[in-house]
Amino acid sequence: MGRRAWRGLLLASLLVLLAIPVQADGDGVGIVASQLPSSFDVDADPTLQVHLQGFGVNGTAELQASIADAEGSIVWSWAQNVSLGDEDLAVVVLNLSTVPAGQQQLQLNLVGHVLISNSTHLSSATVPVQRDRPLSVGFVAASSDRVEGLDAAGLPDGGDPRDMDRMAWFLTVRNLGDVPWNGTVEASFTQGAAQETMTEAVNLSGMNTTTLIFTT
Repeated sequence: MGRRAWRGLLLASLLVLLAIPVQADGDGVGIVASQLPSSFDVDADPTLQVHLQGFGVNGTAELQASIADAEGSIVWSWAQNVSLGDEDLAVVVLNLSTVPAGQQQLQLNLVGHVLISNSTHLSSATVPVQRDRPLSVGFVAASSDRVEGLDAAGLPDGGDPRDMDRMAWFLTVRNLGDVPWNGTVEASFTQGAAQETMTEAVNLSGMNTTTLIFTT
């Protein structure tokens, strides 16, 4: 076989290789990185917008969102399919009003026809989210049993009160919510026919406790 025939076979081989369709690394659906918030306050607005863009041939992907607890168990999840053609844009809205209270990490993942993450578009991302715990104020149960006698100066002496002695009653108030509480605590002492009622104003920040001392 002559040199010209070899050249013909080589050219035919190159043409066959060029005819094989190959998906580029940039094809698929991606999350627009510039549109993701650095953090998200659910109480200000529970709806998070995730901007998606398609590249290359029409592709279908599933956007998955989830929150896991400290042990790695999923405590909240959501998913939605989206189909996008080349340069198509879509905005997917997530309602986060039911995510657990507190500070969480929202994990976003695209599954399916997904492009490889780059500086402008992502296949996965994490967004810190914050949702306030609702106001929840009450007494620490064990604290209602703590009473002490008073010394000559009228200060708690650490001992058990005796009949007819003055005493101090310790009450611990706890706020399990993230919202501050401003209110009044009322305590009543009753001994026989005598009754004494006292009140104290309380300003208690979120996720905090305070101990009040009522004396009689």
